[in-house]
Amino acid sequence: MRWMWSGICWGRKNKRCTEEWVINDLCRRNHITMIRLPEKKFRDFDNCICLTYEGYSLEIMDILIKKVFRLIRIEADINLIRDIFEVEKIWNQSYKGT
Repeated sequence: MRWMWSGICWGRKNKRCTEEWVINDLCRRNHITMIRLPEKKFRDFDNCICLTYEGYSLEIMDILIKKVFRLIRIEADINLIRDIFEVEKIWNQSYKGT
């Protein structure tokens, strides 16, 4: 089983909505199961795993990331609340190109 991650939000009249359907179709044709993290108010696609959430907080993102890692069978000590400063440091370094 192959996996693909998509963290893009989509809406009904948004250009990204069309892009998301193209990505969805591409995954379907290539037998790839995509994991999506849409807000509850957005629709699910039929051939992917949608882990929906309501609201946005570090705690919610922590739960979602742990679920994704369990789905793809990767054991990891994940705790965004504990590791947020290290995550931000790595994130900022990746944008600075260092």
